Amino acid sequence: GNVTEDIFKIIIEEVEKDEKEIMFSKNKEYARDKDVLANFKRLGKEFGIDPLQVWAILFTKHVDSIKNFIKTGSVSSSEPIESRFFDARNYLLLGLALLKDPYMDEV
Repeated sequence: GNVTEDIFKIIIEEVEKDEKEIMFSKNKEYARDKDVLANFKRLGKEFGIDPLQVWAILFTKHVDSIKNFIKTGSVSSSEPIESRFFDARNYLLLGLALLKDPYMDEV
């Protein structure tokens, strides 16, 4: 069948719910303090690059996983391909948050 606008709305709602769960569970793993962007800033400082460059490298990893799935039809991790799409969308939000972060004016 076709994905009607109503079905697409349901998909979006389900995806957003799953993405939020992933975002906040992974955030506990990566952010060592209350700053959800701490990982990008810490690695940027450690390697002498802009936190947005760190973000771009990590974001590209998720996009590469999606492209690899499209080319091969399989994933090379235990996570389902859907989680790579969730991660990519979450990374877009993190990148936007970095752009809006006042800290970035100091970099």
